[in-house]
Amino acid sequence: MKNVLLAFFGVITGLCSAAQVTINPQLPPIGLTLKSQLWNLSLINGSGIGFTIQLQLVVTDVSTNQIVFNATTKPFYLPPNAKQVSPSDLMPITYTGINPAYPTDGNPNGFLPIGVFNFCYSVVGMDSHAARTVDEVCDQSQVEPLSPPVLVSPSDSEYVDNSRPMFMWIPPMPINLFSNLSYDYYLTEVEPTQSAADAVQQNIAVLYQPNIRTTNFQYPLSAPALDSNKLYAWQVVAKNNSAPVGTSEAWAFRLSKDTTKVTTKSPSSSFYTKLSRENSGAFTVCNGVLHFAYLQELNAKSAHIEVYDVTTSRQNQVQLDSNEYTVRFGDNLLNLDLRNVADIINKHVYLMDLTNAGGEHWYLKFQYIKND
Repeated sequence: MKNVLLAFFGVITGLCSAAQVTINPQLPPIGLTLKSQLWNLSLINGSGIGFTIQLQLVVTDVSTNQIVFNATTKPFYLPPNAKQVSPSDLMPITYTGINPAYPTDGNPNGFLPIGVFNFCYSVVGMDSHAARTVDEVCDQSQVEPLSPPVLVSPSDSEYVDNSRPMFMWIPPMPINLFSNLSYDYYLTEVEPTQSAADAVQQNIAVLYQPNIRTTNFQYPLSAPALDSNKLYAWQVVAKNNSAPVGTSEAWAFRLSKDTTKVTTKSPSSSFYTKLSRENSGAFTVCNGVLHFAYLQELNAKSAHIEVYDVTTSRQNQVQLDSNEYTVRFGDNLLNLDLRNVADIINKHVYLMDLTNAGGEHWYLKFQYIKND
């Protein structure tokens, strides 16, 4: 009987002790993008004794209250007093995706889905009888893309030689976290006292085009003709499932005075994009064959080309049929056929890296859009 009473009081004491545990999440106020950032937190054990606990996390969408995913850490020992916890203390962490509307990166160190979420943490005390929740706390935070849409062409303050310009931009990153990505395009006139950003916010749009599914848009023949005497500003807003997830900068441009050309050609079929010495300096859309221009200033006959999938943080290399290209001195107009390359995925973003005989690197970033 004495042993039974001692065991009973031991369990009661353990429960009371466990109830004195509090959890303090330390989510970053801005820049929350990675799963690992969820697990920087402090635990305070006021019981005076150490015991084993487990942390559980439920992530819900603030607007819909739907569960996005769950996460559970391994059981670990919590000593008395305060303990600062890092992700390495809790590995392995098990993530369970719940809602297919929110693509979740399968990598434990990968990216979080984009949106505004409630992050609800539970401290679960583990004893010989059962696991029981001893503390719960919720925190709200917004997960933003690593980068919003980035405008590419026309460049800011550029004089455009085409009366029907082709507008191009880079999608928000990482693009694999968006299940249904589209863009709204805005074009406005800029008044003499306005900046480009003020113009797109305050002025009536000359042209508004919603729900663009690609990262390029040709100014349509049906729209009012642009005036070479006016300054224009443009901007794109990225949306996922119709909800805004990122807004580009606003850039301005003018038409050249002698602009008479009108083009309706696709940039990926007849437009050779010049390579850049910066890995984000050139961008295009590829519908099967990548057309690019390279200026060879060395007396060499070949260049080495590699392509990487930069849609995710892993940046996997694409296996090409051949990595060597024959080049000559001067301008080279080259083609890379990607239609039968197994590693190429529709709507993914890639980085091509050309290395010449002098060890110099030239780059072209592109999005692959498969023609139906």
